[in-house]
Amino acid sequence: MKKNLLLKLNDVLNINNCQSMAIKKSIEFFIGRMVGDSELRQHFKSVPLSAPADSINAFLTNKGIFLREAALIKKYGEYFRGREYDGLIIEVKLLPNKKKFDLMAKKHNVMILSHLPDEDNNFLANMLKINALLLSAKTLEKGIEKAKKQSKEKLTLVGSTEKDMEIAGNSQISFIGLKMETKNTIEKIEDLF
Repeated sequence: MKKNLLLKLNDVLNINNCQSMAIKKSIEFFIGRMVGDSELRQHFKSVPLSAPADSINAFLTNKGIFLREAALIKKYGEYFRGREYDGLIIEVKLLPNKKKFDLMAKKHNVMILSHLPDEDNNFLANMLKINALLLSAKTLEKGIEKAKKQSKEKLTLVGSTEKDMEIAGNSQISFIGLKMETKNTIEKIEDLF
């Protein structure tokens, strides 16, 4: 019987690398100097990558620079998307082996929860030839609600943090831990098939 699996985008694609680079380049543009990796790592501990404008704004505010959100979003988009999807987004890769991911997608109904806008999701799905439904949502909780509406059957969240496990429990759905020390754990996404 097919399982309905909900995977998080950053567990399936190397999106964080591209987003953090776009955030870094945006910050450097606005402050007019290079930003060290250790300084950026420290910053990312307090502000999530899933909210690029908030991340850029928080860094700049700490430096006494205040800009409109629209300017931050525009500059970030220039680096991440480029003019015609020729920016850092083209460096995004599928983390699991493509053949194994495709086998998993045939065996299970796979949905990928994304914090990106629909047009970015569509671009990535086409570029990477992903055979899965990408759902846009700002939070994991909202994504689970969307996935529940898409799926009439039982839903299983595949997550990589204890917070994911907690949210799955609160949402009354099954949970499989990815690289976690829980009783229901897998080493890699490929292990799902």
